[in-house]
Amino acid sequence: MERLAALVPHPHCNLVVYHGVLAPRHRWRSHVVPPREEESGEEVAEPARRPRRSVWIPWSVLIFRTFGVSPLSCPWCQTTMGVRAIVRSWETSKKLLAVLGRPWQPDLLVPRPAPARWEEDTDFW
Repeated sequence: MERLAALVPHPHCNLVVYHGVLAPRHRWRSHVVPPREEESGEEVAEPARRPRRSVWIPWSVLIFRTFGVSPLSCPWCQTTMGVRAIVRSWETSKKLLAVLGRPWQPDLLVPRPAPARWEEDTDFW
């Protein structure tokens, strides 16, 4: 769940970012991108729009649909759990662990990568 949560983008951030000639303020963009229909001078009939139905689905329901596991039920006692805090900084983690009565040890929170190993008997060519 931790790895999946890291992949979810923050709300209201652009998911597609253009670089180079396709960037929004590039001076050659008008030579590459065709003009919009409003700018071309031709009158185009606007297609009939359907009313957009915005249905909000809670994240817990989406997780249950995807993985078949309820994220709000405790795996040991099956009672309902809730979100206590969203940890985004070291200071927040210190405060949260202090409230829970746990020691704050940064070595336990951030795993250290294993050192690189070289195998002598490996033939690459």
